[in-house]
Amino acid sequence: MTWDDKDILAATGGCATIKNVQHINKFCIHTNDLQRHDAFVELPPWPNNHGGAYIPVAEKKGAIVVYDHTTPVKPSSRTPSIQVPCIKAFLRQLSHYRAQNFTQKKIILSGSHGKTTTK
Repeated sequence: MTWDDKDILAATGGCATIKNVQHINKFCIHTNDLQRHDAFVELPPWPNNHGGAYIPVAEKKGAIVVYDHTTPVKPSSRTPSIQVPCIKAFLRQLSHYRAQNFTQKKIILSGSHGKTTTK
């Protein structure tokens, strides 16, 4: 399932500035397997590492950069990007929007232990 600018604006209630985005294949919070047309979501500092430091890597891979006002490294003017007021709120809005528009059965996993290692 891909995303386009209309989906992003609908999910955020119009609270996103979108620049040069055609479509998004998937959202990633790391640059390891990032590909062209994926969106790199920079996460705020935790505890001393800011996702914004990886924006140049995402740009080299042809990814779309999602960032907010706390980002220490802004994407270049040529990079497709989405600027949002708050990254955490953006992620909540995306998941809520997709869940509302998903017609199949859902399985929801929560908790703080075991989701990463259990496949």
